[in-house]
Amino acid sequence: MSTFPIVSPALLVLVGPFAVGKTTIIQRLLKFLKKFGFKKNITVTTRNPRPGEVHGVDYFFVSRREFQKLVSSGEFIEHATVHGHRYGSLKKTIIDAIEKGDRLILALDVQGHRSLRNHEHEGLNQALMSIFLTAPLEVLVKRALSRPGGMHPHELGKRVISTLDEFRCAKEDRFDIIVNNEDGEFNHNVQRIAHWTLERIKERDSFR
Repeated sequence: MSTFPIVSPALLVLVGPFAVGKTTIIQRLLKFLKKFGFKKNITVTTRNPRPGEVHGVDYFFVSRREFQKLVSSGEFIEHATVHGHRYGSLKKTIIDAIEKGDRLILALDVQGHRSLRNHEHEGLNQALMSIFLTAPLEVLVKRALSRPGGMHPHELGKRVISTLDEFRCAKEDRFDIIVNNEDGEFNHNVQRIAHWTLERIKERDSFR
């Protein structure tokens, strides 16, 4: 992988359905991209922590009442309800990163991605690089069922329905690339995304 000084701010956004591996991909990406100044954006959510997740590291875990207060005070640059839980990205964190020339990696759903794509902040739009992670539906279901505690059939059904909608949105929305994250492809995809990200920034800087 090439190395070069990065000047431009960047928002690398990973979007995809349940169990597609966004969290794992981001964890591995950071090992490649930390040296180039990339950090994980910490999302605010109302869902409960999964085993091993830490408040302030993986997410900011808040109550629904606390989340609504943040919505009402305009603290989010994007927020959405996904599978019955609320998620949001703090406006100050994102805008400050753009204005300071920092670089963030974000995991979003299709609603959040659309909000960023349509945001009026010119610097945000110039910095945004979005990737849709996909995998066959049967692979996603298998991964979800293999997680600790499994998944209730009713919940799984809701996730499958929303995933079909996300697949449709991926064809309609403006994603820079689509990556098939099937089993056995994680490490290859991490290297591919890291290389694409750095080359994309290098290309942008050449036109500055």
